[in-house]
Amino acid sequence: MFQKNVIYLIFAAFVSILSGCSETSQPGSEYIGAWVRVDDSERMMEIKQSGENFIIKRSGGFFNGEMSAALKDGMLVTPDMASFNIDKTTGTLKTEKGVAYKRVK
Repeated sequence: MFQKNVIYLIFAAFVSILSGCSETSQPGSEYIGAWVRVDDSERMMEIKQSGENFIIKRSGGFFNGEMSAALKDGMLVTPDMASFNIDKTTGTLKTEKGVAYKRVK
């Protein structure tokens, strides 16, 4: 009986550890991926995680290049205070100026 309980306890601990390792449990993982601007499909953005920070790579507009961002209060914020937030109702990524991007599938 004791041996059976130990096996169940080890199994429960193993499942618990594995469920905590999924990518979706990482703060900010919802931002990771490719995004295209809703009103101009030539403008794209790719967001990658780099340690605790994020790298945002933009292309197709006046700003072509990379910038870093940090997760603050659930939003991505760049050093020059640009911010990105995901609208929970539509799933779009919005800038502080209201520009919307949709996830590329």
